[in-house]
Order: sequence, then C-alpha cells, then structure tokens
Amino acid sequence: MRNKLTVALAGGALATGAFVGQASAQMPADTGNFNYNYAEGALVLQDRDSQDLVGPRAKGSVAFTRDIFGVAELNYLTDDVDITDLRAGAGYRLGVAPELDFYGVASLVYQDFDNDFDDTGLGITLGTRYAVMADFEIAGEIRHTNMDDFDSTTDLAAQFLYGVAPNVELLGELQLLDDGDDMFEDTGLALGARYNF
Repeated sequence: MRNKLTVALAGGALATGAFVGQASAQMPADTGNFNYNYAEGALVLQDRDSQDLVGPRAKGSVAFTRDIFGVAELNYLTDDVDITDLRAGAGYRLGVAPELDFYGVASLVYQDFDNDFDDTGLGITLGTRYAVMADFEIAGEIRHTNMDDFDSTTDLAAQFLYGVAPNVELLGELQLLDDGDDMFEDTGLALGARYNF
C-alpha cells in the first residue's frame, strides 16, 4: 500500500509539474505579488488517532531569491502524549499569474513522542496560493511525510489569510490528517497571525 501511494504521489507530482510548466509558458510574467518573507504563529487543535491535541505552531519563511525560499516550522502538540514536529527545508515558487503561485518544498523532518521515541525523515509539500482580493488570500497544500520508522503520512490543508494591517494577516487553517492507517479520517484547525517583513 505504501509503495502504491508513493508511486501515485510521484506520478501526480510529475503530471502537475508538466501542467504547471505548460501553463507558465502560456502565462505572462508575474509581478511577484506574494511575500515569502514572513513569521507566523498559531494555536493548533487536532483530533488525531483518539487524541485531542492542542498546542502552538511557529513557522517562518525567508526568500533567498525571487523564486527560492527557505522554511522552518515547529509544532508542539499535547494531550495524553506530547508530540514535537520540527521541519526545515527549501522551496521553489512558480508565479503563473500576478494572483496565482504554485510552490513546492522539500524538508528534513524530526518528530519526538513523549521524549521517549524520536524519528527523522523527509517531507514533500506541494501547494498553491491565490489572491482573491488585495487583503484576502486562500491557499491549499498537500504534505507527504516519509519517516524512517513510522508510517508515511499524507495531509491536506486549506488556509485563509486576511490582512488587518499593512504587514499583518489573520490566519485560519483547516486540516485533513492521515494517521498512517486511515487517510484523511482525522481533522485539525489552526488559528493565528502572520507578520510579513
């Protein structure tokens, strides 16, 4: 099952890359309206594998060039167990229109459970950002994580950003989570703010 999912994700990524490449060749050059320099904080609530997890998330992104950026993210969620998830990696954005970006991120992942058991692995994220209007953005992403010892997981997220000040946006996120056994059976919610610099 895991191999079939990996093949399906790889095939989907190749097909998406071909589509995006063709679409970008037909689109005018973008004006780079999306900011990839930001710091973000949120409160995360997840119903995952019979646990009602809650805790903070800190995330940051820094643009190295117009199209290449680095990201880091830390989640600390707790209920009967304490889960730490740390990710750091690099991403590439493809602006296909002034109001539309596609992006991909490859990251190293470290996870720790109750300070007793930890694991490392790799993560791949594919996403899109769409500016509905000047102060309102929606985004969606699929995140696949392949750990050395744990089951691989694939999560979906839909994000909403609303500007309330020149550099500040309120953030809401809905999540469909994979617990390693049943894909998208668990759910999550994140509420927070983003500061663009």
